[in-house]
Amino acid sequence: MFYYFCKTIPNGKLTVRALPPIHRLGFEQNSSLSLKYISSTTTSEQPFAVSYLIKTLGFSPEAALSASKYVHFETPEKADIVSEAKTIESIKRFMGVLKCNVETLVAPNINTLRENGVPESNIVTLLQNQPRTFMVNPVRFRETVEEVKEMGFNPSRWKFALAVFALRAMSKSTWERKVDVYKKWGLSENDIFLAFGRHPWCMMASEDKIMRVMDFLFNKMGMDSSLFVKRPGLVSLSLEKRLIPRGFVFQGLLSKGLVKKDFNMYLLFECPERIFVQKYIMPHKEEASELLKLYKEKMDSAK
Repeated sequence: MFYYFCKTIPNGKLTVRALPPIHRLGFEQNSSLSLKYISSTTTSEQPFAVSYLIKTLGFSPEAALSASKYVHFETPEKADIVSEAKTIESIKRFMGVLKCNVETLVAPNINTLRENGVPESNIVTLLQNQPRTFMVNPVRFRETVEEVKEMGFNPSRWKFALAVFALRAMSKSTWERKVDVYKKWGLSENDIFLAFGRHPWCMMASEDKIMRVMDFLFNKMGMDSSLFVKRPGLVSLSLEKRLIPRGFVFQGLLSKGLVKKDFNMYLLFECPERIFVQKYIMPHKEEASELLKLYKEKMDSAK
């Protein structure tokens, strides 16, 4: 399960403009960049783009001239949006893609995603946060996209782009080692396939993180593999700041008979902090008065 797909397409241009923040599975689009196909560059626009790339983003004159073929600032005034430090950092990360060979690497790979129905917003988020995903031979990138399609991912959904990133981010041997770690905890290859389909990020955790989370969930919390396969996102949560402190609360409530053993504990782990306190601690503050105090202590020790 590790060799992938892609088709070659016409070169496009990158349009820089501001959009609201987007947060998806650990990725964010702070300042936003949008991809826009433009067939030609106006002579009046290109000098400004070159100057802006050099003065604001630190490009060399040669790199700026090359990149300006693909960059379009809607107006010089709108380019000033990149004045905020966080936005400039984000733009620089994105623009780093343009310093490689755009025509032979980045553009064909962007267009491969477009041809396969990946929404522009998802391509932008992936390109901005993980530009190295696109810095690969187009043939290998095609193979990756084809593999993701064969797994049943829907190109119109964000999980498709995330799965492409996950497969491109590791070697075949690393993937197989992580599969072996999951197998040690009783998951079959089909289980792992289903888990990856539900939450591709479950394969991005390190082997050590996977092992420690599985040990906690299976040995300390008594979770079975069938439940984990349904909620593989648990492996992405912080062991010290989320799983262990909340697991402690669950075990305390269970020992006092305040929750049933067959309670879907993943609900307790996945909910936001405010909901967790309101739903699982405050209703039992009289019966388990020490829980909140001990929970806070565990959270403080994890900082």
